[in-house]
Amino acid sequence: TQQYASLPGVPTGATFGCRLADAAWIQFDAGVVSSNSVKKGHVARTTSGTTLHGSTWCVVGAMLTVVGSTIQKTGRVTGTTSGTITEQCDDEFLPIPGGVDFIVEQCQTRASVVAHQGDSGSPIYFPFLTIAQDAIALEGIVASGRNCNTGGQCLTISYPPVANIVADLGLGSWSAFLP
Repeated sequence: TQQYASLPGVPTGATFGCRLADAAWIQFDAGVVSSNSVKKGHVARTTSGTTLHGSTWCVVGAMLTVVGSTIQKTGRVTGTTSGTITEQCDDEFLPIPGGVDFIVEQCQTRASVVAHQGDSGSPIYFPFLTIAQDAIALEGIVASGRNCNTGGQCLTISYPPVANIVADLGLGSWSAFLP
């Protein structure tokens, strides 16, 4: 963490906690069956904005796309939007309120995707329509927004790729996200 202490604008005495992802993992007890509203390995589909389509996308894999790739996200507030990856493996500095401490989310991806406060944790994915009409490859989850207006709408998002989430939470492999 000493490598960050010399950056411009960092207060003297600041401390840093480093993570690869701002994520959590929920594991159901054996025998618990998914309800219609909660299906492991599925992402809700929307028709416009946040209007639910009634069906879901099915996660069939994980993907690490490259700068310039088009991705989609389905957010609680903004629904399904798409955009382009603009940066990869960039460290994100998040101040901890009330002090001079920071969380450093290492090796995050940025994309020009519209999001809003309340979309954090939303899945980011790439449709795999060559496999099936409802197939997607999971790319990551929304962590934070940039270039936000006073109403909370952001034009850029930052997110950990699936590999970061798997490593940070000790899940072993991306197959933990499959149905």
